[in-house]
Amino acid sequence: MLRYATQGEKAKLESEMDVCVKMIEDLIRQNAAIPQDQSEYQAKYEDLECFYDEKQAALAKVEVKFKKMQATKADIKFCLNQLQKQDRLLQTFDAQSLCALVNHITTFSKEDIRITFRNDSEIKAL
Repeated sequence: MLRYATQGEKAKLESEMDVCVKMIEDLIRQNAAIPQDQSEYQAKYEDLECFYDEKQAALAKVEVKFKKMQATKADIKFCLNQLQKQDRLLQTFDAQSLCALVNHITTFSKEDIRITFRNDSEIKAL
């Protein structure tokens, strides 16, 4: 569901950027064809340029979010594949399985140890 939302955001931003580019091109054509106040032209151009830059920055954020989602999906697939390779339930410590599942372990105190998995879920160790 989130993937589709991200793709929808991306498509919307790209569409808005396309419209903005066309508006800038029209503005430039009008400026070349029709005499007009250059300070007004410059103000309109800068407004459109600012709008375009904002959409471009937002698009970059969406693309980063999408790449992170793809990386998380790959991590989850890797973890599942590692677990499926097991011919039995884990009953003893297995360093390879731990490394496949765990991103990091944080020790805040003797009573507060947290395990963060590759999918960013977290548990507090007993």
